[in-house]
Amino acid sequence: MNKNSFKKMDLQYYKNELKLISEELNNKNQNLKKFDEKLKNYQEKKKKFQLNVFILKNIVNFLKIYKDKKLTEDEKKKEISIIKNVLEEKKASEKICFDYDMLTKLIDKRKELWREEKRLMENKKSINEAFKMAENKLFVSGHFSYNVYKEIKDQEGVIGCVYNLIDIPEDFMSAFEAVSGGFLFNIVVENEQVVNKILEKDLSGNAIFIPLNKLEEKNEIEIEGLESLSSKIICDNKYKKLVQFITRNTFLTSDLKKGSEISKKYKISVVTKDGDLVTKSGVMTGGYEHKSTVIIEYKKSINELEHCNNNLKKVQNKISKLNIEIETINNLQKENINLDGRVSTIKFLEEKIKILESSKYNLKSFESKLENLNLKNIGLRTEIIKIENEYDNLKSEVNKLEKSKTNIKNILNSVENFDMERKNLKNQLDNLKIKEVNKLTCNSGKSNLFKKRRIRKKIGNFQCENLYPNLSREQIAEN
Repeated sequence: MNKNSFKKMDLQYYKNELKLISEELNNKNQNLKKFDEKLKNYQEKKKKFQLNVFILKNIVNFLKIYKDKKLTEDEKKKEISIIKNVLEEKKASEKICFDYDMLTKLIDKRKELWREEKRLMENKKSINEAFKMAENKLFVSGHFSYNVYKEIKDQEGVIGCVYNLIDIPEDFMSAFEAVSGGFLFNIVVENEQVVNKILEKDLSGNAIFIPLNKLEEKNEIEIEGLESLSSKIICDNKYKKLVQFITRNTFLTSDLKKGSEISKKYKISVVTKDGDLVTKSGVMTGGYEHKSTVIIEYKKSINELEHCNNNLKKVQNKISKLNIEIETINNLQKENINLDGRVSTIKFLEEKIKILESSKYNLKSFESKLENLNLKNIGLRTEIIKIENEYDNLKSEVNKLEKSKTNIKNILNSVENFDMERKNLKNQLDNLKIKEVNKLTCNSGKSNLFKKRRIRKKIGNFQCENLYPNLSREQIAEN
């Protein structure tokens, strides 16, 4: 038998072993399930036995006291009434339920929210870094009034920077900057009294203030076929007059040449999207220095930060609610720890009422029942211990089989990898042999041709056909 046959046998052997172990493992797991069910049933029986033992013990003790105590009918009724009240309280507390599945789901949900909170915190950190970079770029660009705004923004009467109060689409940011001439970072206040109070302070830089009460809302000029720059700006109605004040009835145009004609015709200022401006006085400003990118970055980082903070707040609120729910269920769990005790107490109280209401009772019969229950309980405990031992042994066997299965899988993988490598090497070797044979065949053909030529040279010129009259030229050449 060759090596390949041995390899095939080894491979098949391990495959068979793996199949056998898998089947055995499946059988063992089935048995484990059966033992598990059996154990649960016995545990339930044990629980019922313990409950009955508790009740009977208390009944026996009660009867021992009660037989020496002669109660009148009124006393019996009074005691029954007291017991019934206690019984109602116990039954009410028994209604407290505890849902393990619900608790597990809530804990899993909280873990998921914790992960989301962590992701948002990391996201907030990176957005804050982008915000600081954009803020620094603004200072470098010469928007010093923003630095002052940070110092006074919480003062009464300060409304905010212009850029915070209006929304400028990116397409029109350059046009707005060209027209506004730096108004974006002017500080809007309610009135001039607010400005006076601010100027009393020692500020870190210069700033331009716009008292909102001084601005008047005017009717905008309407020209057919033209759009005003203010119509592209989004803001609250109370800031419409602010936008009018900044844009100064400026209209939009597609290019500077066309804008110059429109400005001259209607005596208005016009601006292109790129920020090329023609004032109504005829002054033309081109090649606008774009600072809008910095402002766009800054506004974008502020919006992202606000969005992230809102999401973070929502997640944290959800976590807080879940914490309360989980804490509530945990408290219920603590209540349910004593639930079995309450159930057994209720059962005893019910039996106690029956005894008091009945004129007949037999202490010896209850003592006999208690003794029988104790004996059965002992037998049940022994059976449970036996099943637990069998279960543990079976579990140990399953673990061993799992290890064997893993080992055989590893061996099988190694054998298959080795077999694959061997096949690859064999293919490489076969290819090398074929190349070598082809090379030798080629060299042999060249050698024979050389010999034929040398012989013909020695013989001299003659007609080969005369030597081989029965052969064609092609056949003579081949020979």
